[in-house]
Formats: sequence, C-alpha cells, structure tokens
Amino acid sequence: MKREADQNRELSKAQAEAADVVTTTRVLSYAKAEDMVATLKKFLSSRGDVLADVRSNTLIIRTSPAFCRCWITCYGSWTRNRSKWKSRLA
Repeated sequence: MKREADQNRELSKAQAEAADVVTTTRVLSYAKAEDMVATLKKFLSSRGDVLADVRSNTLIIRTSPAFCRCWITCYGSWTRNRSKWKSRLA
C-alpha cells in the first residue's frame, strides 16, 4: 500500500516535471508584487519561478500550465469580485 502510494507520488512528480513551462504576467492593484513572491513560490514545482517587477507592480510567473490555469482562475475571480470586497472592507 505504501509502495503504491510512493509510486503514484513519483509518477505525479515526473509528469509535472515533464510538462512544458509557460510564462504569464499579472499586474496587481491591491497588493505589492514583491510581497506576493514568497507566498507563490511555495506552490510552484521545482521548475517554476516567480519574479516581481516593482516598477509596474507586476508578477512574472513561470511555471506549469496546471498552476497557471489555477492562478488565472483565482486571480480572475478576485478581480471580478473586487468591488464587492472593497465595499466589505470599507
């Protein structure tokens, strides 16, 4: 049982490492890009990287397509509902 779980984990890791790497950028409005880098790096694979352009407050994310899809979905949800959050925080 443990051996099978280890094999599945290794297979998942190998598949993630074999995937192409994509780059996406996101301009942030309500957070500092440089403050988000450490948090996002925790979720990346070993091939992924996050950089912050402090001049434009932009995140440059280089990672697997699966993480990019997840990030874009979360980011899109946040930006669409931004006015709701602003009114709740005020």
